Amino acid sequence: MFTLVLFFVACSAPELAPQTDLAGAQPVANGPLAENHSGAPPFSAWTAATPLTLVAPGGANLAIIEQLGVRVEVEQVREGRILVRCTGCVGEAAGAEGWMPRGVLWTALKGSADAPISATDPLSVALRSRAQWAAGKNLPANVSADTMCALVDQGFKAEASQAISALGGGKIRLARVGADWSVAEIIPPNAPVLGSCG
Repeated sequence: MFTLVLFFVACSAPELAPQTDLAGAQPVANGPLAENHSGAPPFSAWTAATPLTLVAPGGANLAIIEQLGVRVEVEQVREGRILVRCTGCVGEAAGAEGWMPRGVLWTALKGSADAPISATDPLSVALRSRAQWAAGKNLPANVSADTMCALVDQGFKAEASQAISALGGGKIRLARVGADWSVAEIIPPNAPVLGSCG
């Protein structure tokens, strides 16, 4: 007598539960989460918690993203996880594609091109500044909007009272006074910086 045994093998990304996979990651505030975005992928989003691990489809860690506000392109939104391509990552992680949990990516802030550049969290300030520069407003002298967007998109090293993005000899420093964050210093890059507001 023969017994037929069938094995079903499925290739899929690891199931990521938002709470367990945040393991030490601290969301900065409540914002427009990528999983609630009304448009279809692909669309841009920014990391709203640190540190975050970008996980390969097989489950291996591709990169640990320690900066706040690193730009990613959302390619799929699934239950418990989001597939992204890290367009703001630098070094070996540049362009890496992998999974992140839900609850840690913000989309662009609505109406931010005309909003005041202050908020109770640094990511809102960075995204509002980026939206204004992308619209050609309040640009520092002798620097393009794409360069300023690239400076924002590679993320900020966030500390208790300041957040700094530095690239190509340029710097954006956000500072907190009381409960409010604002742009404290902008030094345009003195070397070419690749990036785009689009």
